Amino acid sequence: MLIQDEQQILNRIRNHFPEEANTIDRLFKASEQFRELCIDYLDIGHMLEYWNSSQQLPAPNVLKEYRALLQELEKEIKSTVQDSINPNYPNRFNDLETSA
Repeated sequence: MLIQDEQQILNRIRNHFPEEANTIDRLFKASEQFRELCIDYLDIGHMLEYWNSSQQLPAPNVLKEYRALLQELEKEIKSTVQDSINPNYPNRFNDLETSA
């Protein structure tokens, strides 16, 4: 993990998805799996930022794979947030508490 502090992780995720900040707070506190998803998202984003500002670029296919992975993680975060708002939420993560 590149980002160490949980509050820093939460703040950065909330900045990426400000319209869902309250739901993200709840999910982040309730689910270790959601926290890990957020960490993965930020780590991949950090690597892409690094490569975009570096003169040492990885192979083009690596950048393409990282961009695709970032998009997949973003979709999963958004899907988890939306699913948790649904009253018929299917408990995607075993450790997730759905009560606010």
